[in-house]
Amino acid sequence: MSKGIYLLISQLVINGLILVVLAFACNFLPDSPFKSVLNANVFDALRPYMKYINWFLPVKEMVCILEVWVVCIAQYFFWELCQKILNSVSSNSSTSGLTSVGK
Repeated sequence: MSKGIYLLISQLVINGLILVVLAFACNFLPDSPFKSVLNANVFDALRPYMKYINWFLPVKEMVCILEVWVVCIAQYFFWELCQKILNSVSSNSSTSGLTSVGK
């Protein structure tokens, strides 16, 4: 067999082992940390007034807008990180391993 096939098989085995270990570790974690709060009926006193609160503060729409905003900010930071990595790689490759004194 060629070296590429051995490399592919070894990567598949390693990925399978990682997935098994992660699945085993997830069995020890609780289902949800918020289940006790949501099932405790803490907000039952506010339930009759929620329609009035939602009329002034549209919570559902605010959550949707916040989700979109967080995704946009995360994409921006990811793009900045990619640009920094690409700039550092391209600046290192252009000097051919030599460091310049002025930088």
